[in-house]
Amino acid sequence: GPGGGEGSTGPGGGEEVNSAIVDTGPIEAEVVEVEADEGRGRGTMTTGVEEAMAIVTLPLVIPDVHEADLKLTNNNILQIMLDFYHDDAEQFKKMFKVTTGHIEGQIQKAFLMLSTHALYVLNRGTNKFTLQDKLFYSELDYASISINYQWINFAGIKKREQIWVDMGDEILTRYILKHFRKILDEFRLFNFQMDRHSISFLDDATIQKLTMAKWVSNQEKSNLMDVEIKNYTLIHWQEYSGPSNGDSGSELEGYLYIKSWSYLYLGGTYWTRKYFQMRRGILYQTEEGLHEPKMIADLSGPNCCGCRRLPNSDREFVLEILRTDSTSIELAANNMNELVEWLQCLCMAVSSGVPLSGEGELRSLPCCLIMSKTHIYLCHEDYQTGFLRCLQRCCVEDVDSFCLHSPCPSCSVLTFSAGESVPDIDRKQPWIFYFSSPLEREKFQQALARIWSVSFQVELIPDEVKEAGVIEELQSNLSKIRGYL
Repeated sequence: GPGGGEGSTGPGGGEEVNSAIVDTGPIEAEVVEVEADEGRGRGTMTTGVEEAMAIVTLPLVIPDVHEADLKLTNNNILQIMLDFYHDDAEQFKKMFKVTTGHIEGQIQKAFLMLSTHALYVLNRGTNKFTLQDKLFYSELDYASISINYQWINFAGIKKREQIWVDMGDEILTRYILKHFRKILDEFRLFNFQMDRHSISFLDDATIQKLTMAKWVSNQEKSNLMDVEIKNYTLIHWQEYSGPSNGDSGSELEGYLYIKSWSYLYLGGTYWTRKYFQMRRGILYQTEEGLHEPKMIADLSGPNCCGCRRLPNSDREFVLEILRTDSTSIELAANNMNELVEWLQCLCMAVSSGVPLSGEGELRSLPCCLIMSKTHIYLCHEDYQTGFLRCLQRCCVEDVDSFCLHSPCPSCSVLTFSAGESVPDIDRKQPWIFYFSSPLEREKFQQALARIWSVSFQVELIPDEVKEAGVIEELQSNLSKIRGYL
């Protein structure tokens, strides 16, 4: 999980491969041919004349055992069998600790379970597992892997059946895929109809690369063919500013539709257009002519546990605010842009106030990091559309130092110079990045070092974090992330 120690590379032995994309060359506007090596899970994209992706790899070992493996008791297996299995022949195979919602800023701990017949995404309650998603192997169309093996999308033959799980760690993703392929092979041996059903593993991330390249091109006002994506990874990001000032998320206001219930309406539910304001982690619904809000929802408080998109609602562009008492608030925007804007704002508020094992609030934001040859972007990304929303960015040339803290090898700290090329960041505040494993931090470090070498003709030499306040905050927040995930 995020913040994993050195052990995430596994014990000695295992399957040795090269790591996934760390450095991608210029992306051509037209992709002519896609070649994938399913055996290793790596893909290369080529055009008719020249290679569009210049793959840079790091050596890694796929372990025989991983710390994300979950060992179940007999009582756990019995509860799963009684509550979830389709027939008596189904048997438990593997379970892994993963997350969901990371790239959308609404991270939740989850468990990916593989049986002899289906894959499941489970949540863990006080005494038992609960079902979030399920997909039979016989109904599985393909598994699509993101850039740099950060997450997997399992898609059913029925296109509405989509399951996303996040790892944020290439080794863990490859480890899961290795076991998943083995279980699928065993399933085919005992299900002859599967001989006619081919399950694809799409590991070149073609659409994601092109969508991301177009977005970066628009951000940097550059030609699409000049864009180079140097690194993409899932992180927790913190802009360190000393003791917490209680600020939770950004501010936003506008009209949304809210779902209500009444026995007077056919079906019991109806939608009404209301005015909402989001301020300091609290969502207000106001009425014209009234001084007091008609509804108040504290998203950063203990009664709110999440926020997510509802693609299968009775209305388009719907999001749901989840409460700890199992109730929810359903809101609908007018279009996709408004939905993403509200969703990101609400998720930031929820993320800022998630209580972690009684240790206070998580003061970092789950997001994805994108690095081009000139900028570092911190974004939220929509799983279904690939829509990217920039939370913050900086110029690579404004990074003054890259610092590490030896006891926390999966973390790094960036400090900034006094330049003026990006005036929208506070240069007195370091950025703390919490990666999912030391390998992911190392890939980011090498990608940044290559940019420095080319752009500034100097070597990037990491410093050790010296500021006591930053060290204390880094260690405290990393402990909370590990405790939660």
